[in-house]
Amino acid sequence: MCGTLSRKFHSLVKDRKHQRNQALKRATAPLFEVLEDRRLLSTVTFTTASTSVNSAAASIYITPHSISKEVDVRYGSATGTIVHTFTGTADTDVIVSPSSNVTFYQRVVAAAVPDGGITVSAGGSSTLEIDAGPSDQIIQVTATTSISGTVQVTDTTNLDPATDVSANNAMARASPT
Repeated sequence: MCGTLSRKFHSLVKDRKHQRNQALKRATAPLFEVLEDRRLLSTVTFTTASTSVNSAAASIYITPHSISKEVDVRYGSATGTIVHTFTGTADTDVIVSPSSNVTFYQRVVAAAVPDGGITVSAGGSSTLEIDAGPSDQIIQVTATTSISGTVQVTDTTNLDPATDVSANNAMARASPT
């Protein structure tokens, strides 16, 4: 009987040590939790030529690239030579002109604007013209100061970006430098 009790006692001690070890392993095991998708929004800046160097830079056309949410910058006309292409579809595209009296023609429909929006900046007496697409149904000035403004263009039809329809927002900010 004494041997049986001794074996049972050793077995019980052994089981408790095993349970303690298992609990300790569970408590110290790394726990991984899947988080929501994150996007890295970065700002990419392109500085245009001065109008004193290139007179065509007084008219800057912002046009859609062949890939959705990529943006081309052209001088002089909407079909002029591409001087820069923004390729980050989640970036904020910033176009800066060192000159005054510049007109920016934003021809990218809301569905094709990069996720971070398009920002333009130039010297005094400059203009931003937004040529909205047929599905860009809401155009709002969402913020203003004495020297700048923010315009939001929203495409509310929720369809295909290739046909100028999506729930995405396009942000355009204009301010003199």
